[in-house]
Amino acid sequence: ARAAIRLPDAGLDEDAPVGIWGYSQGGHASAFAGELQPSYAPELKLKGQASGGAPGDLAAVIRYADGGAPFGFVVATVAGWNRAYPELRLADRLNEKGLAELKAISHECTLATTRLAGHRLDEYTKQAHEASRAPWTQLLQQNSLGNRAPQVPVFLYHGTADEIIPYEAGRATLTRYCAKGTPTQ
Repeated sequence: ARAAIRLPDAGLDEDAPVGIWGYSQGGHASAFAGELQPSYAPELKLKGQASGGAPGDLAAVIRYADGGAPFGFVVATVAGWNRAYPELRLADRLNEKGLAELKAISHECTLATTRLAGHRLDEYTKQAHEASRAPWTQLLQQNSLGNRAPQVPVFLYHGTADEIIPYEAGRATLTRYCAKGTPTQ
């Protein structure tokens, strides 16, 4: 939005109203943008956000994906967090199979994650139930939606039969936003 407003040929002024929309991972990004806008971009005239299929409760997403078709996204998340939080040394918690997969998935397209369908996180970690231990629990909470209240109306939508992101993850975001006083549908 900042870039669009600054483009001379866009014809937008600094007071242009802004809306945020995204679906799936884009829904997660649009919701986080709405949560962070008051501190990160207060000059933008945000009027509302729409976020669909957002993986709001990441612990619920991992429980849903573990052993299921979307499990490859869990490994891709570990790869991303390993890069984003190098001080946590997440790779040190992986076994040989996990380290090999971490290396492989770091160079693949997202669609390649389908080859990991049916696998479980415990196959790739040194300890069982790794996602329920620190620092994973903190990362899951920190990167889940609803820790901050958007200051604009929010429209959340989610399919009840979503094959990737469980419906309960979207409902959790709705519950958190409503508890914080954000007008949410």
